[in-house]
Amino acid sequence: MPTKTTYELLSSILSGDGITPEQIRDLVRQRVSEDQYVEYKRGKFLAENTKKERAQTIRRMISGFANAEGGVLIIGVAGGENTTDGTKWEITGFDRACVGKDLREWLLNDVLRDLAAYLVPIPRVHFVDCGSQKEVVVIATSRAPNLVPCLEGGRIEYYLRIGSSTPAIPPYLHSDLVLGRRQRANLHVDGRFEFVRAGAPNNTFLLQFGFRVENHGISWCHAGAYEVVGYVSPRGLTQLQLGESVPIPIRQSIDVLAVTEDSYGVAPEHRPAVLACLVSARGNSGALGRIAPLSRLGPVGCRIPVLDQIDFIRWMGCLLVMPEGEPPLWVQLGVTIDRKREKLEDHIVRKLAPEERPVVYWGSLETWENLGAST
Repeated sequence: MPTKTTYELLSSILSGDGITPEQIRDLVRQRVSEDQYVEYKRGKFLAENTKKERAQTIRRMISGFANAEGGVLIIGVAGGENTTDGTKWEITGFDRACVGKDLREWLLNDVLRDLAAYLVPIPRVHFVDCGSQKEVVVIATSRAPNLVPCLEGGRIEYYLRIGSSTPAIPPYLHSDLVLGRRQRANLHVDGRFEFVRAGAPNNTFLLQFGFRVENHGISWCHAGAYEVVGYVSPRGLTQLQLGESVPIPIRQSIDVLAVTEDSYGVAPEHRPAVLACLVSARGNSGALGRIAPLSRLGPVGCRIPVLDQIDFIRWMGCLLVMPEGEPPLWVQLGVTIDRKREKLEDHIVRKLAPEERPVVYWGSLETWENLGAST
């Protein structure tokens, strides 16, 4: 099928490309399961339920998709239903007669009318003739700017698409969303290492690391400080100021593995002087919203001592991002230096989970692997 994922299918329909019979047949042939963006309803769904029940079910699905990331409801396809004969995948089509009026009119006036004020833009509705007198209706909904409610029995309910399910949002969670409680920035970090040159003064490599922090959350945040911790040469630092020591709270939050002679992989007389140091700088970005860069900082430049007797040097450091009013974010950094070919391999820039501890190391790749440290 032209679209490789269900999200791409949703984006294609919302952009005005529609959906073809072949795309629907591909969904069935490839057994594309229900997920965050797709829900199937077999054709008998319209006939087996009362008018009120089927309208209510469709409204719940539309509300759930709109309150999440959007989605596609496909009526007339049995998508992985469990039957006595096994899992059923087929295009069933639907019977227009069960609605008792023009189906488009029924969907727009009876089903979606109460939601229309909240749905921007209005869902796209397509009727697709898949042959053999089997027609499929496809309703594509985009993410709504505000929560979309459903009026049920005099009560207001909210639904949310989570994976392949669309449960009602509990009242306490709805209150949290409306009042802004529990909203946090969702920070993501992109970065890359660059090998500037070898044979630098004092037998060091000049290693640069550029990165950008983006906020993917629904809450705004302000830029703050960032700290980089790692083993570097005490001489020749460029662009940044060398700290005298790592503050105790930060030092207690990381695992420093290169602390013994064996971990360096070289004898003391061949090992250059090296210092575990803290390099810091401060961003100056203002308040930022969703999918916006928190800071575009870098490159961070530091000199990594060369180990003459070792072909592959492993350098592990960590980045600490501290936005104002938000929990700190630890990012594990790592790279392997191929000394002979003067190139970098195995780049690591990974956001750590709250329970994980960052690792700082400098030494031979072989010793690093023998330590069994995980990243």
